[in-house]
Amino acid sequence: MMARLEARWQARGRTVIDLPEIPDDAGNPTVWYARPFTILDAKALAPFTGSDDEDGHIEIILRKAEDAEGNLLFTKADKPKLKRILEAVIIRRVSMQILVTTDLEQAEKN
Repeated sequence: MMARLEARWQARGRTVIDLPEIPDDAGNPTVWYARPFTILDAKALAPFTGSDDEDGHIEIILRKAEDAEGNLLFTKADKPKLKRILEAVIIRRVSMQILVTTDLEQAEKN
């Protein structure tokens, strides 16, 4: 069973997140990626949820947003600046895209 679960994990790949609000030099949407959100991710985020939902959204991005090569885009040091320069609606949308897995795409195919 563990081999099947591992194979599924490997096959899922990463979620692709388009950010049309942040165009690249050619005018195309910036693209971020994220690996599937796991129970370990949820546990690590527990201290950041509750009274300040925005911190939870930012933490999801800090911990999961990657570039095309799979490197994390941000560090904890980026958190205050992200809060100042990135609109709340974008922060929420991106964090929700990270939380919603590619299982939805699989369900649509079936």
